Amino acid sequence: MKQRWLVAMLWMLLITGSASWAVGDSGPWEIAPPDAHGANWDNGLLANACQPPENAGKKNLTKAFACPRLMLGSGEMLAGAAYDAKKNSSWSAGGKPIFAYGVVGRDAAPGAGDEPCTCYQLEPATAGAFQPLIVQWANTGANGCQDPKTGQCDFDLFMGLGGTGNFNACIGGRSNSSTFGDFMYSAYPWAGQPWGGGASETSECAVTGLSSYATTTTNESCKFGLDGHYKGNPEIVWQQVQCPIGLIRVTGCELADNSTQPVASPNPQTGSWLKGYITSMQDCCLPSAGWVNNVSNAQSPWLAIYSCDAQGIPWTVNNPVQPPPPKVKNCCSWDGCQTCGTSTWCNENKSQCTGSCNGAWCA
Repeated sequence: MKQRWLVAMLWMLLITGSASWAVGDSGPWEIAPPDAHGANWDNGLLANACQPPENAGKKNLTKAFACPRLMLGSGEMLAGAAYDAKKNSSWSAGGKPIFAYGVVGRDAAPGAGDEPCTCYQLEPATAGAFQPLIVQWANTGANGCQDPKTGQCDFDLFMGLGGTGNFNACIGGRSNSSTFGDFMYSAYPWAGQPWGGGASETSECAVTGLSSYATTTTNESCKFGLDGHYKGNPEIVWQQVQCPIGLIRVTGCELADNSTQPVASPNPQTGSWLKGYITSMQDCCLPSAGWVNNVSNAQSPWLAIYSCDAQGIPWTVNNPVQPPPPKVKNCCSWDGCQTCGTSTWCNENKSQCTGSCNGAWCA
């Protein structure tokens, strides 16, 4: 655990120039808030690395991936959980955090009243089956939820080699690989892929990323998920809770009404909780809540889930997305002046382009 903490901290020092940021006191693994300008799809700077579902016309934009820091068992997640356990002694047992932290994909149950960046406490339906979790909703498009009165809902837990589905920006040459051709790994075991839950034994936790940080974090997360018994679709009971600061600073997102939610309990009375189960995933695609457009109730400056480049480096207010150099002139564009649009009318002048065409004029 100490080694993973040091790897994460040294990497963040390298890419940000500072190990902390002035908003909070959560610890040396804290980085600056997300780059909300780059994470706004209206600004035309980023594209989801996965195509589909991303618009194929964005192929020339910078590609955004799911950050390794968001993985179950990452150095940052371990540090965030340890920080909160130190601040709240009831969240610690035997000198170790009671809760593990992570992010999940899910779809809202009808009438549930929650939204992306909401947090949940997940308890094993069978006591002691795995370490309880506090997770944040980062992505949509999971297997879905039923009516909250019946309670069945799955939480697709993001972990190294957790399994791809319809989409894949992890490795090329597969039936579900992104057509953009940008990937996070040069070697990625394909056991249990796609739709099979990914790695089923620790010997399969053997990716090679485009950075040593992505490699180490992914392989350690894979082992954490397997050793911690989070694979195999374990049954859970769950309820919505307040997102703890340690988790918020790892993910980059906080809702304005977060403080009104109940604080997670280390000894919950779960008789009235909803039911569900945990699945696992890693498709490397930008999570839905990585776009500020998809998080309607966020609290500044924590406006979206962090997005990363292919090496796992997050874009922050101190390390913003840089637009690619323009390739065309004197026309209307919708991809950062990488190509001209096809509309003759929009290409006639700046006024028409930026007005009714809602494009960007390339001077």
